[in-house]
Amino acid sequence: MGCGSAFTGKLPDGCVLCDEGAKMVMLVTGKCGYSCFFCPLSEKKKNKDVVYANELFVGEGSAVDSDFAAADVAVIKEAESIDAKGTGITGGDPMLVPERTIHFIKMLKAYFGKAHQIHMYCGPTFDLKLIDALADAGLDEIRFHPPVGIWNKMDGTEYDALIRKSIKAKIDTGVEIPTIPGKEKEIFALGVYLEKAGVKFLNLNELEFSETNCDALNAKGYDVKDEMSSAVKGSEETALKVVEKFIDSDLCVHYCSSSYKDAIQLRRRLARRAKKIARSYDEISEDGTIIHGVIEFGKLESEKAVAIVENLNISKKFWAYTPERRRIEMAEKTIRKFNKILKKNGLETFLVEEYPTADALEVEREPL
Repeated sequence: MGCGSAFTGKLPDGCVLCDEGAKMVMLVTGKCGYSCFFCPLSEKKKNKDVVYANELFVGEGSAVDSDFAAADVAVIKEAESIDAKGTGITGGDPMLVPERTIHFIKMLKAYFGKAHQIHMYCGPTFDLKLIDALADAGLDEIRFHPPVGIWNKMDGTEYDALIRKSIKAKIDTGVEIPTIPGKEKEIFALGVYLEKAGVKFLNLNELEFSETNCDALNAKGYDVKDEMSSAVKGSEETALKVVEKFIDSDLCVHYCSSSYKDAIQLRRRLARRAKKIARSYDEISEDGTIIHGVIEFGKLESEKAVAIVENLNISKKFWAYTPERRRIEMAEKTIRKFNKILKKNGLETFLVEEYPTADALEVEREPL
């Protein structure tokens, strides 16, 4: 699959759409009943009851619950911005807020149609009755995340009951876990159990360092696999050994590397969004980022800065004033052409590369 990723059998539908960059990622809450040492969730989301659609902050959980209509508009707009063919619901733990989770499943299915594929990742166990509610809402695929301590003894556990109930409810059922180095035997045992239970897939994610889990990983003696990666040394080797053991199995065992998520999945999603939201003065890079000129006002008042640009009689298709960011954005050729005049008038000019996301994360800035 590229970037070291590999799988046996038939890849889950949710993963196929992620590969295309066609899946919106929806975090319905950052709260979770577990405290996994490897959890990579960011500080702004971890253990916080917040809702995000991709990088778009939809709202605090309580505000979303009190006004689903406003949240729905934001979520739909974000999904449309990438021409999403499906949605991945995640957390935290989505089943800590079942009513909210079920609402968004129903809403997305109602708006985009049955073909809009929805998968959900869930951590701690929950009431068996909710499986039927999820199936009735239209959930296509469920991914359980059992704790490390029971990977080799799943029979008879609460996860076993939930997995079998999900299969009976005709939800595509799988398990998704991080690949912890040295846990090859436990993961293999988990795979054997899933194979016998009739589960469709086992997703093995490469373990990686993040700002929130680095201390815990370091404390356990883990190290990065090379200077250019945040992935944990030994995680990939462990995953691929497991994949090889299931080559002839009906169970799909899918190893997804951290570099694959960034270099392929994220890149393709960015490219889809960039094509959809790019303005006439934006240039789309090969990586799916947006490049344009930026004029910042320094000590000048906004009205005066805008007037300076207006007096240059540049066609409006080559520039725009963005008051929420207190700056003017402009086509690269145009800002270079008028750069001396702009700087002479006290304006600051840059060539900026940023993600085409709701938060417009800046990647690089070059002073002109």
